[in-house]
Amino acid sequence: MHDKIYLNAQDLMVRYSIARVTLWRWQNGENPGFPQPVKFGKRRLWDLKAIESWERVKVASSNQSNKVGEVA
Repeated sequence: MHDKIYLNAQDLMVRYSIARVTLWRWQNGENPGFPQPVKFGKRRLWDLKAIESWERVKVASSNQSNKVGEVA
């Protein structure tokens, strides 16, 4: 059985080179689809698989946007 891996706010800030306020904005609707944290007592943690899934969606939508303006 595999245990889930969780990231804390500091992990996410380092991963994306963002400030705490940016992470707060992402959680509060500025970045649609960004996974919400799971609360363990006072700690907020993000499921790594949910974060990776969100990243794949962002990359796919970015790639799709880039293809719109391409000339064959």
